[in-house]
Amino acid sequence: MTKIKGEYLRVLVDGVPIAGATSFTYDGDITLLNASDKTSAGWRVKEYGDRGATVTVDALYDPAGTFSAEEIVDMLINRTSITTLEVAQIEGVGGGNVWRFAAKLSSFSLTGTNNELSTLRAVFESSGPITKGTVPTS
Repeated sequence: MTKIKGEYLRVLVDGVPIAGATSFTYDGDITLLNASDKTSAGWRVKEYGDRGATVTVDALYDPAGTFSAEEIVDMLINRTSITTLEVAQIEGVGGGNVWRFAAKLSSFSLTGTNNELSTLRAVFESSGPITKGTVPTS
């Protein structure tokens, strides 16, 4: 069984990696609708409803980075949407999986603790369909 090291999984915003990223979580969810009625004999019956994804990125604050806290704060101020957020397997050989979707920033936090490096956390939510593809070259 092949294992994938965490450093080979990346989050990209419109093709640009988030500066200083240290980790991320890619969560998917589907709303389950209650379809139970009088003929269900007391059993719950469920149907699929809305579906979507949330990506939470943790990063070191890197003001010199290409996509960092300044751009994320600007997204909040200007209500800017992300055309393509990608969660991709990038390990130098190509052929890895990539999931793509339009997204919106739902929250962020910038933390500065004494005697520690400043950190950034940003949460993005999908807006529209999620597609799966393959990284042509990485």
